[in-house]
Amino acid sequence: MSSLIVMLGIGVWIEYINEQKNQQILIVKYLSAAKELIPIIANSDHKALSKKLQELQLIPLQIPPSPSIYEKPFTFGKIAIIKNNFDYYLIINYLDETLTLYDKTQKIFAKQRYITYIMLIVDVVILIAIYLAILKIVSPIKELSKKMERFAKGAYETRMHIVGDKELQTAAKSFNNLAESLQNSIQERENLLKFIGHELKTPLAKAKFALDKKDITTLAKNIEDIERLVNEILHMHLLSTQNLNIKRFKAQTLIAEALNRLYIENEEDIEIEIEDFSIEADLYYMGIALKNLIDNALKYTEKLPIKIITKNSTIEVISYGRKLKKNFNFYIEPFQKENSKGYGLGLSIVDLIIKKHDFSFIYVYKDGKNIFIINFR
Repeated sequence: MSSLIVMLGIGVWIEYINEQKNQQILIVKYLSAAKELIPIIANSDHKALSKKLQELQLIPLQIPPSPSIYEKPFTFGKIAIIKNNFDYYLIINYLDETLTLYDKTQKIFAKQRYITYIMLIVDVVILIAIYLAILKIVSPIKELSKKMERFAKGAYETRMHIVGDKELQTAAKSFNNLAESLQNSIQERENLLKFIGHELKTPLAKAKFALDKKDITTLAKNIEDIERLVNEILHMHLLSTQNLNIKRFKAQTLIAEALNRLYIENEEDIEIEIEDFSIEADLYYMGIALKNLIDNALKYTEKLPIKIITKNSTIEVISYGRKLKKNFNFYIEPFQKENSKGYGLGLSIVDLIIKKHDFSFIYVYKDGKNIFIINFR
């Protein structure tokens, strides 16, 4: 904006200087012409006057009265130079005769003036265009700075609009990715604290009660429950913060991995039917998911054996019992108060692992059987 003001100031100053210069030139020329014309006018020689006017490039005209910028009297009259708009005129009064003359060379000055105006307008337009271009570049940077400040103050949902040139779009995308990552990390920590506070409250209370009663057996079981819950919660947290180690392996390998994580007193409690197929996944985490399904099936079945069936790129874990009382989503939601009476965090961890792999987790109840299905397609 200051550059625009300076440019306008310079343009006005240049025009003023040119106008003063042209005025002085015309005054000198008109005075010189008057010296040559007055004797001819005094002699009333109209033919000689017309010839001299043509020689001096002066045109007789009739114009409205205007204030004079120069006056000089002589014996039988006076000479005056007036300005009307941007044009200058020579007026010679001799006795009762008045002659108003216009110098044609002023058209050159007019052209110069128009060129100056055009150049000034072009300069102003260019400066405005540059100003707008700079504003367009600076505006997203200011927005980025403001949104970074808002994010730093705790507005973690803050995001940048992806606009502008390639570099600004890259910066906006980088900020959005960073903001999303930090927001997710903060949210995960908050959820972890909620999970710990919520899930450990009941077993800790039971452990305290058993300690007061000096019931070592119940205390040991409560400590075991607390250890299991802590491991489940840590698995959930690590799953959300770590990358998967994707490898190709067989369904049979996954079942073996899951069973190795369990302590099974009687192998006849589990019946396995394998139609082998290949899986691309993280063996460690998928082993945890399948282990939790098998563990839940063994824990809550009303009749043994439970079944593990692999076919058509799916693994089914089947147990006998009543249908789940609530919608399946209730049991895979990690923060449900009543979950502790059912499947705890086990199904939540299974669901998180399967979703992270972009597989699907399905529950079906049929013929008195609870069927949990992992679909790898």
